[in-house]
Amino acid sequence: MKMADVNYDGFCVIFFHGVGGSGDGWRDFLHRVVPKGTHLIYPTAQKYPVTLYGGRTMNSWFNLIDRNTTDVYELKTCTNFVHHLINEEIKRGRNPENIVVGGFSQGAALALYAVMTFDKKLGGLFILSGWQPVDWEFPPSVYPSPLHAIPNITTPVLHCHGQLDCQIRLETAYHCKRSLENFLVNYQFKEVPDVGHEVNDEMEHDVTMFISKIVKEKEIMKKST
Repeated sequence: MKMADVNYDGFCVIFFHGVGGSGDGWRDFLHRVVPKGTHLIYPTAQKYPVTLYGGRTMNSWFNLIDRNTTDVYELKTCTNFVHHLINEEIKRGRNPENIVVGGFSQGAALALYAVMTFDKKLGGLFILSGWQPVDWEFPPSVYPSPLHAIPNITTPVLHCHGQLDCQIRLETAYHCKRSLENFLVNYQFKEVPDVGHEVNDEMEHDVTMFISKIVKEKEIMKKST
């Protein structure tokens, strides 16, 4: 889609793939889950050595030292890139609440951290087989607290995780769930049975309905103003 053809009054979905993947690898999925006319952005990470995989060079948003350790500097550097993508859409005239961010696996972790640290309220976030990086920045807090003042505390969040995921285990997803439930107002977690580290038809349907609901609610609000 050429820039001149983009409707900045409409919705935009920005999606981040997992380690070793690519943005193009998710193109068909994204076209299936968004309403017609939605602007899609699905970048591909640069190639870097990933310690978790024996130093093999692969598309990766940030280095993974092991399954529990993230290179925090690289995560935050990449988060700046995500914020830049969002801000570019806003500069072109798009309402930030018409922007939905999502990702799979490492891309979901990046999307989650980027949305939770963004300075404007966005339209939604979907996390597929992801986890919460640097969770110590989001400690359990009693309301009211600085954590409860982040702009995206009321942003709709869908979190889907396969019950049989062996790469990012279910207990990791539940740790993320407990943390996010502590301060997010509109958070939905779904454990998907008989699914590993992948996205199946059920999860695809859930994402489709999640985005559709956000779009419809915004359209209703727009008509009522």
